[in-house]
Amino acid sequence: MIELRNISADSADRLLGETGYLSDHETKKNIDKQLLNDYSIKHKRDNGYKEIDLSYAKKVIDEALKNEDYFIENKGSLAGATFQEQWIAPRLHYSLRLTRSEAADPKLWNYLGLVFEDYIVNRWTGKGGGFNNEKSKPLEYHFLLKQWDRHQLSKLWWMAELTRSNGSYHPKGGIINTDIINYIVALLAPQSIQYNLAVLEIENDVLGDGEFVLNTEWIRAIYRLINRKILHESGSVKSGLKINFEEAERWFNETPNNKFLTIKSKELPPAPKDIVIDKKEIQKVVDWIRSGIKNQISTEWKHLNDIAVEIITDTKTPLKREEIYAKGLEAGNYSQDWQKRELAFSLEFDKTRFKKDGSKWTLN
Repeated sequence: MIELRNISADSADRLLGETGYLSDHETKKNIDKQLLNDYSIKHKRDNGYKEIDLSYAKKVIDEALKNEDYFIENKGSLAGATFQEQWIAPRLHYSLRLTRSEAADPKLWNYLGLVFEDYIVNRWTGKGGGFNNEKSKPLEYHFLLKQWDRHQLSKLWWMAELTRSNGSYHPKGGIINTDIINYIVALLAPQSIQYNLAVLEIENDVLGDGEFVLNTEWIRAIYRLINRKILHESGSVKSGLKINFEEAERWFNETPNNKFLTIKSKELPPAPKDIVIDKKEIQKVVDWIRSGIKNQISTEWKHLNDIAVEIITDTKTPLKREEIYAKGLEAGNYSQDWQKRELAFSLEFDKTRFKKDGSKWTLN
């Protein structure tokens, strides 16, 4: 059994600094495991659940490392590292058996980041070959918990946690692209599995008309919409869920099955069955999101595009999105940073008035 331990940020920072991982110096050395043990303390569960054995999480990480070629060769349109993260996320969650309370402790993730240093170094060290940019290098927040969406292991655990229900993980651990991690984990907002599942539900048909698939721009716009509308429309009670505490207790005291932790296994491991959400409840949130989007199309996004029509008409020449925004800003018609970000998006769907030639927009 490999025990789980906690380590403070100061002690973890000292050990990490001695490796040279964060510097440009060519000489690197691994974390001093004896000092890591000396500076850390055993993680004690205060809930009476079975002690956590890290050997299962180690198996997941070891499999991911030794099968890097598999992730590169089967990545499809993704980066190899992203495909690898999709594979790791549900299996890391399954193997660790953490409660949300435990997973909210930075000291725990500091320890895991140092214990599984080889994976983090491999994930972020530039090698090229379709896996990493050759200039990339690991940063402190990849190892130590500074931001929830940046720590390489915590972000994968939370993605699996915030996109699971009814005893099943999302097939991709919720990671349909790297940007969705920022919106689900960075804010832990809307801190509701129902919203995340509803967003993932419309991955291949955002508005229900077969017109749009979920991409980074859609994700940004939808989560902005969700977070704003929750405050004004009680969005947090749009759907409900049930908690089965007996299933939770069974899960935390169960031993993970190694058969789910290898590349050879094509099965996802089973998730805990403590969170129960009816499909009709998810559909309520889907309908709510789509209604909000359609309202936004006819109000805020229409306003952005009305201004763009005037600008392109006046200049009588195709313009890049940045140029449209700059001219609108100069005239006082645009004034906020979100307008610059969402202008690119609002132009895309307004096909009756705009067409794109390369990176420039003109009028139909």
